[in-house]
Amino acid sequence: MNSIPILPLFFFLLSFPTKPLSLRAASTDPVLDTSGKELQPGVPYQILPATGGAFTLAGYQNDACPLVVVQAQQKADSLKFPPVTFLPADPTARVIQTSTNLNVKFSTTSSSKPCGSSMVWRLLKRITEARFISTDGVEGDPNMNTFVNWFMIEKLSASKSGGDAYKLRFCPTEVCKCSVTCSDLGIYVADDKKRYLGLADKLEPISVVFKRAS
Repeated sequence: MNSIPILPLFFFLLSFPTKPLSLRAASTDPVLDTSGKELQPGVPYQILPATGGAFTLAGYQNDACPLVVVQAQQKADSLKFPPVTFLPADPTARVIQTSTNLNVKFSTTSSSKPCGSSMVWRLLKRITEARFISTDGVEGDPNMNTFVNWFMIEKLSASKSGGDAYKLRFCPTEVCKCSVTCSDLGIYVADDKKRYLGLADKLEPISVVFKRAS
């Protein structure tokens, strides 16, 4: 079984151009679901992109593990795809806020874990010209050694349905107390035609909304 090697932490620091940290904290607002209610930590939600299908898991080309986050080619019943839970770096947080670091974790009722890994998202090594999002991340414990596991939600614009639309972002400066280039998550279409969620130059941020899973 082939596996994708995980890039050492120091290479991430070297590969991201550095820039001074802002001493001014970003303003935050509660993230709202499609019903207009505030997102709750630990509650399962479907992440629904404005175009294309929902997010699910797949191997990269011929590699079985770790699993990476991909977008289904077409819209389908969102219940067919695993929901996620959001776990803020601040364990006392009662609602999910914009511009705050959090773990994203696929929620599954199955007792088995594909590849024997956790379902927490993490930033994977550069495989092509993009860095993909995989599972096998570390839940909680925000520090320099876990910064690749932290993402945030930012408000984007009004969605087509008239509600709030958001984007997903990698910007763990407050977690690692280091200087990294913050990047929006977008969809990278690889040679195998799969639509990978990840970071790359010139990728448009993917617009999403959050629907509470029943």
